[in-house]
Amino acid sequence: MVPPKLNNKNIYFPVIGIGASAGGLEAIKTFLKGIPSKTGVAFVFIQHRDTSNEMILPEILKNFTELEVCQIKDKTRIMPDTFYVTPAQKNISIIKGKLYVSDPLKKTAVHLPIDFFFTSLAHDRAGKSIGIILSGMGMDGTLGVKEIKKNSGIVMVQDTNSAVYDEMPRNAIGTGLMDYIGTPEELSEELLFCVNQNSTPDNHAAREGKKSEEGVKKIGASGFRVGHA
Repeated sequence: MVPPKLNNKNIYFPVIGIGASAGGLEAIKTFLKGIPSKTGVAFVFIQHRDTSNEMILPEILKNFTELEVCQIKDKTRIMPDTFYVTPAQKNISIIKGKLYVSDPLKKTAVHLPIDFFFTSLAHDRAGKSIGIILSGMGMDGTLGVKEIKKNSGIVMVQDTNSAVYDEMPRNAIGTGLMDYIGTPEELSEELLFCVNQNSTPDNHAAREGKKSEEGVKKIGASGFRVGHA
């Protein structure tokens, strides 16, 4: 079930959804090293994994970031400067700033938790949603990035050369909707630029010129103003 759209006045700070599968753990470790403790945004990490490392993953990621890292529990109020890790084999949705945990509707169907969360995120945060696709196999996230773009959000994708498994990034890139493609290090840098309210028009022009030479579609960060609820 798709959550109802919210009026923009109910949308306070950007939420970053990060989807990954095989090879994504190394990518997210590298990505996190470039993120400071105070960003004014929240992160939700969705990764395909079994239940054996259910409680281990948050502890592992704490070694690579200054952000607060926590496992999502049902009806968690999302807060900025926090990195949320989804429980294994669950769907996560965000509605009016709260994270909800649910079981997949069909146990025998292909589980697509990234698409599920990205769709929810697009409706809850609209233009203040960012979807990031990292290394992984399959097509999960492809439908989700379409929904984020449909609702004026931003899409970033790990480049296929740096991804251990390039199927998820390649399928996302195939939509033609990505705003930025890069290595995990470059994605964290671009994300910070995107949410930095102190960036100047001159800085934008310089960075856009660089990306134009690289053949990468550009992000306009003017719509992103970081603020707390």
